[in-house]
Amino acid sequence: MTISLNPTENLFDPAINKQNYSSISLSIQLSLKYLSFCIIDNSQNKFLAIVNYVFPEKVSSFVLADFINKLFEYESLLKKEYKNIIISYECTQSTLIPDEIYDNSNKEIYLSFFNQEIEDKIIISNFAPELKLYSIFAIPKCINNAFQNNLSNYKIIHSSNSYFQSIYNNFSNTENFNSKIFVDVESHSFEIVIFRNNKLLFNNSFQFKTKEDFLYYLLFVLNQLNINPVKIQLVLSGKITPNSSIFNLLTKYISNIIFIENQSNFTFSDVLSQIPPQQYFKLLNQIKCV
Repeated sequence: MTISLNPTENLFDPAINKQNYSSISLSIQLSLKYLSFCIIDNSQNKFLAIVNYVFPEKVSSFVLADFINKLFEYESLLKKEYKNIIISYECTQSTLIPDEIYDNSNKEIYLSFFNQEIEDKIIISNFAPELKLYSIFAIPKCINNAFQNNLSNYKIIHSSNSYFQSIYNNFSNTENFNSKIFVDVESHSFEIVIFRNNKLLFNNSFQFKTKEDFLYYLLFVLNQLNINPVKIQLVLSGKITPNSSIFNLLTKYISNIIFIENQSNFTFSDVLSQIPPQQYFKLLNQIKCV
């Protein structure tokens, strides 16, 4: 399978090519289903570009690696000398380990508890200092090599790390933070993050086919954690809108639902202001996870 180089979203500030890239950062988010990137002017705290590619079906790691190499050949903006480059990778081969028991020499052992097959992959560990947690995950060597072939200075984190750190950075000092449930939605998967006493209580992702699947998994998690859906606020981000079938179903069971808003001081170029604030929450906030 060959992935088209035609993006589903392609928004650029007209002045982007006049920028001094020594003060500009690049964020890339990818999985076997999509690849997105955004460009941020750190001197002005301003987003200058958002580009999104959605694959027609889930691809193999080799197809994704080939697409990454072709994308770097095709997209001249990816070849600039950026101040920071951060890449988040979404995969199921991951786990979280508290700082108190973490041992760097045991990374492969930690993953083997949950995933038996870790051959031909690179094991990466990220530390979230505010939460005192290590995120350990495996990325296929071919994908890691694709970035090594095209970039010289970058950091790879797990997408869940990007999400719960972004939630903590944006909301830990806000009112009722610990009574909120955060859910980020992709086309056929979603991720839940729950904090209590400013500590990460729950983080997991689920695959779904129907809106009823979505509701079942969400209510199951709340039930297992003894959380009353009537007493919480559900905060949504990602590929979900107020007129979606999932949202309409959720309103029948959870009365207090809002869409996420960035609490950071970043601004948007005019051409980017049309993007709903919830749509690329993880991508737009992951630069602060460096």
